[in-house]
Amino acid sequence: MSLVAQEKTPTFRAQNLAETKGFTFVELIIAILLISILITLAAVNWGVFTKKESEVFLEQFSMELTLLREDAISSYQERALRFDMTRNMIEIGAPDLVKEFESFRKLKVPDGFSLTDVIVNGQRVTMGTALMKVYSSGLVDKAILHFHGREEGMVSLVIQPLTARVEAHSGYIQEISLRERNNPS
Repeated sequence: MSLVAQEKTPTFRAQNLAETKGFTFVELIIAILLISILITLAAVNWGVFTKKESEVFLEQFSMELTLLREDAISSYQERALRFDMTRNMIEIGAPDLVKEFESFRKLKVPDGFSLTDVIVNGQRVTMGTALMKVYSSGLVDKAILHFHGREEGMVSLVIQPLTARVEAHSGYIQEISLRERNNPS
């Protein structure tokens, strides 16, 4: 070989494997396997992070009451909630002179809870149905709903008459005067 031919011949060097940056196929498969195991465990325990049915019911009930109040104000007509202790159901609708109550839709009480009694404007109803009115002025009848839950025990929902705000309390809440609420002694 001539000297000119030797200079034009390229030389290749083998790379050192220790200097290679990246993952091997085996490392990639192991990483994917570990991630899939963690996702499977998270999916099994996902129920821990979801809301309880009772919390969903409380949000839905509050929203229904707010929408009913807005409907009463905008239509200049009374609306109402009917609490049925025998069927364990809450109906949303309007008071009717002929039929007594016209139901628009129903709200199911969550499984594991039963509507035990309702106090509307100081009148306690333990059997049958009770009616809570929502007036066209935006005011609502003051109501306290008592539910008994298998795991939670007694739960009370207090509906404020001026704002239609729903407050949830553990235990059995009766009519509370403003003086008792402001002065706990």
